[in-house]
Amino acid sequence: MINPRIDGVATQGKLLPTIIDELARDDPNGLWMEYPSSLSTFDAGFNQITYAELANSVNGVANCITSALGREDTGEPLAWLAPNSPLCSITLIAAMKAGFKVC
Repeated sequence: MINPRIDGVATQGKLLPTIIDELARDDPNGLWMEYPSSLSTFDAGFNQITYAELANSVNGVANCITSALGREDTGEPLAWLAPNSPLCSITLIAAMKAGFKVC
């Protein structure tokens, strides 16, 4: 599915955290993700995360990373192991925003 808000022209040369901040500013209630409420069945429904909620979560996690590790913009790699969930994507983007190398 093509999203005109994130086409190649609008995002060219921008880092992912910047694109997310712009989407949160321009379309705060836009849907970023839906994920199952239950790990075992789809019958329980789905939770949704908007661009505003994503940007807020990324900023909070980036602040926690920076506060806990006491450094930023070092380009050092940051390892994080977690189950497949929205938190995984949020944490990776937050690490980018905090200045860590994400491979």
